[in-house]
Amino acid sequence: MFERFRGKERKIVAGIKFTAIVDEYIKSVISLAKRTDMSLKFTHVVEQWTSASVIYPGEYISSGIAKAAEEQRTKEATNELQKTLKPYLSKGEFETSVHVGRPGEALKSDALISRASLIVCGVKPVSYRFVPRGFSTAIELMTESSIPVLVIPEGKFYDFNGEKFTVLVCDDLSQTSADVLSTAGELSGAFRNVTLHHLHIHKESKEQLLTWANQVFEMMITRDLEYDFEIDKHSIVSNTEKAIHKKMDKRLEIPQSFLNLNNVSYTQEVRFGDVFDELTQSIKSLNPDLIVFGRHHFLHKHPVSIGKVPFYAMLNLNIPIMIVSNIGHLK
Repeated sequence: MFERFRGKERKIVAGIKFTAIVDEYIKSVISLAKRTDMSLKFTHVVEQWTSASVIYPGEYISSGIAKAAEEQRTKEATNELQKTLKPYLSKGEFETSVHVGRPGEALKSDALISRASLIVCGVKPVSYRFVPRGFSTAIELMTESSIPVLVIPEGKFYDFNGEKFTVLVCDDLSQTSADVLSTAGELSGAFRNVTLHHLHIHKESKEQLLTWANQVFEMMITRDLEYDFEIDKHSIVSNTEKAIHKKMDKRLEIPQSFLNLNNVSYTQEVRFGDVFDELTQSIKSLNPDLIVFGRHHFLHKHPVSIGKVPFYAMLNLNIPIMIVSNIGHLK
C-alpha cells in the first residue's frame, strides 16, 4: 500500500507529439521518472483514417488506400519517434510505442494495458481558449481516465529533481474529490523531501459570514426569540475555519509514519473568498511546483467536467497540474 508511484515496477505512460518545443517536455518527463524511480514509456498516436475520411469536398478515400496510408504513417512515426528520443538515451532507459487511433483513447488503452500509475500529457495552455468544447487530448484524458493524469505545459523545462519541491493540493472537500489528498500524498512520498500543502477555499468571504451572522442575530432580537446560549457573531469565522480543518484532517488517510519516513512535510491552509482570486494569491505566496485537483464526474468531454477551478488553472497558470479521479484507481 502507498506504493502507487514508486519503483521500477511502476510505470509512467507519456504521450508525445512531434513539435518544435517537444524537447523541454521530454526532459521534464524524464526528470519526473528519475525522481520517482518509475519506468517510462513514450507513446505517439497516429490519427486513424477511415473510408469515410474526406480528401476533398464530396470525395472520400477507399478502405484500401486508408489502410496503406495508415501503415506508411505508422512506419514514419516510429522512425521519427526514435529520432526524437535518441539524444536522451543516455539519460535513462525508456520504452516506446506507436498506436493508431484517437489520441485520448489510445493513451488510456496503452496505460491500462501497461498497468501504468500515471499518464503524462503535454499541452499548450493558450490552445484551450480556442477549444470551447474541450475535445483536446488533454481534456479527454482528464475527464475520462481512471488513472491520474499529469498535464505539463509545453515550451518550458520543469525540474522534478529540485531539492525543494512543493505540491499544492486544492481540495473542495466534496465526495468527487475524496481521493485527491491521499493520491497527492502517495506521489509526494515517491518524490521524498516534499512539502505537501493542503488548501481549501471557502467560497464565502469572512465579510459575508459576518453579514450572515448579523442578519441571524438581528432576526432573533426582532422576533424576541428565546435561546439558551450566548451568541458571539464574531466567532462564526473561527468556528467555520475549525470545522473545515476538522474535515481536512479526516482526508489524510495516509499514516503520519509514511509521511515522516519519506520526509514529507504536511501543512494546511483555509482561505475565504473568491476561489480564483484566493487560489492565485496562495500560488503567489507558496510558489508550488505541482498542483493537484480532484475531478468532477460527468458523461461528456467538456472543460466543466474537470471543474471550473482546474480549467482556470490550466488557462492562466504555467504550472504542471494533476487531475485525480476518485474511482477505479490502479492500486
